[in-house]
Amino acid sequence: MTVRSMTCHGCVSLLDWTGVTMPTSTHLEIAVVATSDGSASLDVTMSFDATDDVRTISASAIADHEVALDAQCRLISSGTLAQLTPFATVADAGLRPCGSPRQAGDRVVILPAITTQHSGPRFPFCLTSSPCDGPMGEQFRALSSLTMTLSPALWAVSEADLPGAFAVLPPLTTATPILLLTTLVTGETVTATITPPPP
Repeated sequence: MTVRSMTCHGCVSLLDWTGVTMPTSTHLEIAVVATSDGSASLDVTMSFDATDDVRTISASAIADHEVALDAQCRLISSGTLAQLTPFATVADAGLRPCGSPRQAGDRVVILPAITTQHSGPRFPFCLTSSPCDGPMGEQFRALSSLTMTLSPALWAVSEADLPGAFAVLPPLTTATPILLLTTLVTGETVTATITPPPP
């Protein structure tokens, strides 16, 4: 069978299957991201090559859409940092609020997230190879699409902190604000600013 067309209403398909031919028994999962609240639907027209039969299948859901970039400031101890490797996942990195008392060797950590209109924060970026899939099969974006005015020393994941992924900044000598920038699925460019505590 061959995908003839895909039409997303109130959403954007993360991968266009148009023109792709596959065995008739193929189970196809198509990830979409909402561009507005309310009902979203996907129509896929397929042709069965052996018979030239053409069918359209549809699926719908109540959609939620991306609205902003958010960032939280945390501190990580030098002892915990020394045990981290790039892109490692730990149960609890012991991240503390940036307003808590500073200890010698503490480093500033940023937890960036995309927020949606009705749901909590999420981190839809690939920490390692790109593209990659999220927990629901959705395709995540390249980490390079999230930029900061100060490049992180490393990325890691703390399962005890939402949305999980965090960027460890290099040692800071000033409390200069750090700008984060990315593009939502809607195409809108969004920013967030973190002012780290004084060193």
